[in-house]
Amino acid sequence: MSRRIKHDYAWFIFAILIGSILACAGSESRVLRLNLTSREKGSLSVMPFNTTFERKYHSDAHTRASFGLLMGLIAHAINERSGIYTYTFDDKDLMNLRTSIVNSLRAARYFDVVNDIPVLNENVPDKGIRLYIDFKSMGVSQTAVFICEINAHARVCDISDKVLAEKNINVREKGVMTLMAAKNNAIDKFIREIATLLNSV
Repeated sequence: MSRRIKHDYAWFIFAILIGSILACAGSESRVLRLNLTSREKGSLSVMPFNTTFERKYHSDAHTRASFGLLMGLIAHAINERSGIYTYTFDDKDLMNLRTSIVNSLRAARYFDVVNDIPVLNENVPDKGIRLYIDFKSMGVSQTAVFICEINAHARVCDISDKVLAEKNINVREKGVMTLMAAKNNAIDKFIREIATLLNSV
Protein backbone atom coordinates (compact mmCIF):
# COMPACT_ATOMS: atom_id res chain seq x y z
CA MET A 1 0.00 0.00 0.00
CA SER A 2 2.80 2.37 0.96
CA ARG A 3 4.60 1.66 -2.32
CA ARG A 4 1.45 2.50 -4.30
CA ILE A 5 1.02 5.81 -2.42
CA LYS A 6 4.64 6.72 -3.21
CA HIS A 7 4.11 5.78 -6.86
CA ASP A 8 0.94 7.91 -7.10
CA TYR A 9 2.69 10.77 -5.32
CA ALA A 10 5.59 10.63 -7.81
CA TRP A 11 3.17 10.87 -10.73
CA PHE A 12 1.36 13.75 -9.02
CA ILE A 13 4.64 15.66 -8.67
CA PHE A 14 5.51 14.82 -12.28
CA ALA A 15 2.14 16.21 -13.47
CA ILE A 16 2.70 19.42 -11.49
CA LEU A 17 6.16 19.84 -13.03
CA ILE A 18 4.76 19.43 -16.54
CA GLY A 19 2.04 22.00 -15.78
CA SER A 20 4.52 24.50 -14.41
CA ILE A 21 6.81 24.14 -17.41
CA LEU A 22 3.96 24.65 -19.86
CA ALA A 23 2.66 27.65 -17.91
CA CYS A 24 6.09 29.31 -17.89
CA ALA A 25 7.15 28.60 -21.49
CA GLY A 26 4.84 30.88 -23.48
CA SER A 27 4.95 34.63 -23.97
CA GLU A 28 2.28 37.22 -23.22
CA SER A 29 0.70 39.99 -25.25
CA ARG A 30 2.35 43.22 -24.06
CA VAL A 31 1.55 46.94 -24.19
CA LEU A 32 4.58 49.19 -23.76
CA ARG A 33 4.63 52.94 -23.19
CA LEU A 34 6.47 54.35 -26.16
CA ASN A 35 7.96 57.79 -26.66
CA LEU A 36 7.37 58.43 -30.35
CA THR A 37 8.79 61.47 -32.15
CA SER A 38 8.42 60.51 -35.81
CA ARG A 39 7.78 63.31 -38.29
CA GLU A 40 5.07 61.10 -39.79
CA LYS A 41 1.92 61.18 -37.67
CA GLY A 42 -0.81 60.08 -40.05
CA SER A 43 -1.56 56.48 -40.96
CA LEU A 44 0.80 53.64 -40.07
CA SER A 45 0.22 50.15 -41.45
CA VAL A 46 1.96 47.14 -39.89
CA MET A 47 2.42 44.89 -42.91
CA PRO A 48 2.42 41.05 -42.99
CA PHE A 49 5.37 39.18 -41.50
CA ASN A 50 7.40 36.84 -43.68
CA THR A 51 6.65 33.15 -43.04
CA THR A 52 10.03 31.51 -43.70
CA PHE A 53 13.01 32.05 -41.43
CA GLU A 54 15.39 30.01 -39.29
CA ARG A 55 14.01 28.55 -36.05
CA LYS A 56 16.32 27.80 -33.14
CA TYR A 57 15.28 25.09 -30.68
CA HIS A 58 16.34 24.09 -27.19
CA SER A 59 15.42 20.81 -25.49
CA ASP A 60 15.88 20.03 -21.80
CA ALA A 61 14.34 16.54 -21.87
CA HIS A 62 17.71 15.09 -20.84
CA THR A 63 17.64 17.02 -17.54
CA ARG A 64 14.58 15.02 -16.40
CA ALA A 65 16.92 12.12 -15.67
CA SER A 66 17.90 13.97 -12.49
CA PHE A 67 14.50 12.85 -11.13
CA GLY A 68 15.52 9.24 -11.76
CA LEU A 69 16.25 7.00 -14.72
CA LEU A 70 12.58 6.11 -15.20
CA MET A 71 11.56 9.77 -15.21
CA GLY A 72 14.30 10.48 -17.74
CA LEU A 73 13.11 7.71 -20.06
CA ILE A 74 9.49 8.84 -19.71
CA ALA A 75 10.42 12.46 -20.42
CA HIS A 76 12.42 11.44 -23.49
CA ALA A 77 9.51 9.34 -24.81
CA ILE A 78 7.02 12.16 -24.17
CA ASN A 79 9.30 14.69 -25.87
CA GLU A 80 9.75 12.45 -28.91
CA ARG A 81 6.00 12.20 -29.30
CA SER A 82 4.83 15.72 -28.38
CA GLY A 83 7.90 17.99 -28.22
CA ILE A 84 6.76 19.19 -24.79
CA TYR A 85 10.35 19.69 -23.60
CA THR A 86 11.56 21.31 -26.83
CA TYR A 87 11.22 25.07 -26.88
CA THR A 88 11.37 27.80 -29.50
CA PHE A 89 9.82 31.18 -30.25
CA ASP A 90 6.74 29.55 -31.76
CA ASP A 91 3.80 30.75 -33.87
CA LYS A 92 1.79 31.74 -30.80
CA ASP A 93 4.72 33.83 -29.56
CA LEU A 94 5.00 35.41 -33.00
CA MET A 95 1.30 36.31 -32.85
CA ASN A 96 1.86 37.80 -29.37
CA LEU A 97 4.76 39.82 -30.76
CA ARG A 98 2.59 41.20 -33.56
CA THR A 99 -0.29 41.99 -31.20
CA SER A 100 2.14 43.67 -28.80
CA ILE A 101 3.63 45.84 -31.56
CA VAL A 102 0.23 46.95 -32.84
CA ASN A 103 -1.30 47.53 -29.39
CA SER A 104 1.75 49.42 -28.11
CA LEU A 105 1.71 51.71 -31.17
CA ARG A 106 -2.02 52.29 -30.78
CA ALA A 107 -1.70 52.94 -27.03
CA ALA A 108 0.89 55.65 -27.76
CA ARG A 109 -1.88 57.66 -29.52
CA TYR A 110 0.76 59.23 -31.73
CA PHE A 111 -0.36 58.14 -35.18
CA ASP A 112 -3.86 59.02 -36.38
CA VAL A 113 -4.46 55.34 -37.07
CA VAL A 114 -2.44 52.13 -36.75
CA ASN A 115 -3.62 49.49 -39.21
CA ASP A 116 -2.94 45.82 -38.55
CA ILE A 117 -2.47 44.12 -41.94
CA PRO A 118 -1.66 40.46 -41.13
CA VAL A 119 -2.20 39.32 -44.75
CA LEU A 120 -2.07 41.18 -48.04
CA ASN A 121 -5.53 42.03 -49.37
CA GLU A 122 -7.43 44.80 -51.12
CA ASN A 123 -7.88 46.66 -47.82
CA VAL A 124 -4.28 47.88 -47.59
CA PRO A 125 -4.52 51.68 -47.09
CA ASP A 126 -3.28 53.82 -49.98
CA LYS A 127 -1.89 56.52 -47.69
CA GLY A 128 0.51 56.90 -44.80
CA ILE A 129 3.62 54.86 -44.05
CA ARG A 130 4.16 51.11 -43.88
CA LEU A 131 6.19 49.05 -41.44
CA TYR A 132 7.72 45.87 -42.85
CA ILE A 133 9.45 43.34 -40.59
CA ASP A 134 11.40 40.51 -42.25
CA PHE A 135 12.54 37.91 -39.73
CA LYS A 136 15.86 36.16 -40.25
CA SER A 137 15.85 33.84 -37.24
CA MET A 138 14.26 33.36 -33.84
CA GLY A 139 14.30 30.84 -31.05
CA VAL A 140 15.57 29.99 -27.60
CA SER A 141 18.68 28.54 -26.00
CA GLN A 142 19.84 27.92 -22.48
CA THR A 143 23.12 28.05 -20.66
CA ALA A 144 22.56 28.91 -16.99
CA VAL A 145 19.43 30.84 -17.92
CA PHE A 146 16.91 30.84 -20.74
CA ILE A 147 17.77 33.11 -23.68
CA CYS A 148 15.36 34.24 -26.39
CA GLU A 149 16.65 35.61 -29.68
CA ILE A 150 14.83 37.51 -32.43
CA ASN A 151 16.77 38.70 -35.48
CA ALA A 152 15.08 40.73 -38.18
CA HIS A 153 15.40 43.50 -40.74
CA ALA A 154 12.74 46.20 -40.39
CA ARG A 155 12.00 49.05 -42.76
CA VAL A 156 9.55 51.92 -43.03
CA CYS A 157 8.27 52.73 -46.52
CA ASP A 158 5.87 55.15 -48.14
CA ILE A 159 2.94 53.88 -50.23
CA SER A 160 5.19 53.50 -53.28
CA ASP A 161 7.43 51.22 -51.15
CA LYS A 162 10.26 53.75 -51.17
CA VAL A 163 12.39 53.03 -48.10
CA LEU A 164 12.33 55.95 -45.65
CA ALA A 165 14.32 54.22 -42.89
CA GLU A 166 15.59 50.74 -42.12
CA LYS A 167 17.27 48.90 -39.28
CA ASN A 168 18.70 45.49 -38.44
CA ILE A 169 17.23 44.36 -35.13
CA ASN A 170 19.10 41.71 -33.16
CA VAL A 171 17.53 41.00 -29.78
CA ARG A 172 18.99 38.54 -27.27
CA GLU A 173 17.29 38.67 -23.88
CA LYS A 174 17.57 36.52 -20.75
CA GLY A 175 14.95 35.11 -18.41
CA VAL A 176 16.56 34.12 -15.13
CA MET A 177 13.69 32.03 -13.80
CA THR A 178 11.50 31.11 -16.76
CA LEU A 179 11.42 30.93 -20.53
CA MET A 180 8.32 33.14 -20.42
CA ALA A 181 10.41 35.93 -18.89
CA ALA A 182 13.03 35.59 -21.65
CA LYS A 183 10.37 35.76 -24.37
CA ASN A 184 8.59 38.73 -22.78
CA ASN A 185 11.88 40.59 -22.36
CA ALA A 186 12.72 39.92 -26.01
CA ILE A 187 9.30 41.18 -27.13
CA ASP A 188 9.72 44.35 -25.06
CA LYS A 189 13.19 45.04 -26.47
CA PHE A 190 12.02 44.35 -30.03
CA ILE A 191 9.13 46.84 -29.71
CA ARG A 192 11.50 49.52 -28.39
CA GLU A 193 13.77 48.92 -31.40
CA ILE A 194 10.76 49.37 -33.70
CA ALA A 195 9.96 52.66 -31.94
CA THR A 196 13.56 53.80 -32.50
CA LEU A 197 13.21 52.98 -36.20
CA LEU A 198 9.94 54.90 -36.51
CA ASN A 199 11.47 57.89 -34.74
CA SER A 200 14.14 58.07 -37.44
CA VAL A 201 11.54 58.72 -40.16
